[in-house]
Amino acid sequence: MNKLHLSIIGVIIILGIIGLIALLIRDNKPESATEIAKASAEFKADQYFRYEPAKKLAPRLKIGMTAQDVEALLGKPNKKSNNDLLWYYTLGYSQFISVHFDSNGVVQKFGGAHAHLQSEETGGKREHQTDTQ
Repeated sequence: MNKLHLSIIGVIIILGIIGLIALLIRDNKPESATEIAKASAEFKADQYFRYEPAKKLAPRLKIGMTAQDVEALLGKPNKKSNNDLLWYYTLGYSQFISVHFDSNGVVQKFGGAHAHLQSEETGGKREHQTDTQ
């Protein structure tokens, strides 16, 4: 191969790497406030088939949020435990988000049957909880 062929191959490889990096950056960009508000409205409007908006909202769940913060983001839960410390949000079929509160109404952990709905703060673990439990 001559130098021209090697140069062309090198340019193609570099462009491929740049394209891959651009794709990864685009897929990991944070959602805008408008997109989150739209996803929240969609999530609240459909009580049973809301997996798609949940993909944008679940990363916003954080340990330490108040019950009011969670309700502002996700709306009223489909079901609450007798003591109101455990809330369930149906996503569709057997998928759900569960949110566990302490007696002061502060999120202590959350999880559910939603492998792709992961918190940014915990590196993708399916259930999230504080160190105090």
